[in-house]
Amino acid sequence: MKKRIIIILSIIFIIFSVIIIIERDLIFKTSNVLFYLDDKYYNKGVSIEISSLEFEEKIKNKESFALFIHQPVCSKSYEFNKIQSLYQQENNMVFNKILFENMKNTNLYETIKYYPSFAIFKDGKLIDYLDAESNDDILKYKDYDEFSKWFNSYVRSSNEEEKK
Repeated sequence: MKKRIIIILSIIFIIFSVIIIIERDLIFKTSNVLFYLDDKYYNKGVSIEISSLEFEEKIKNKESFALFIHQPVCSKSYEFNKIQSLYQQENNMVFNKILFENMKNTNLYETIKYYPSFAIFKDGKLIDYLDAESNDDILKYKDYDEFSKWFNSYVRSSNEEEKK
């Protein structure tokens, strides 16, 4: 009788463990699903300079958007601007831009300490950003294909199939 109880408990434990693993994997997979920016960020290949107040409003309104953090006199900002601008024009998307100085007045400054940077927001929450001090992000600043691959790992471009 003891053996039978141990076997039954073992089977229940294994089933429970499998269910937990499957649930964890589903949660992880659905959190990394590609998403669209808000509709107003498609069908124009332009950048829009925003203030810290406008940025905070986008967060408050739970918008999904892309943000280029830059400093006009910085050569790295200038070079990276060419890459992200080309992507934006080729994919007919609108990216917001904010001066690093203005970004210091936002909660984003607690996370992004250096410029240039590029951040992706979904429903007003920071999903990912490029870190100017990270060796892992160097190629994304210098190479169009690397930037595209990174950006497209989160956001659907307007060139993809129609929204469902």
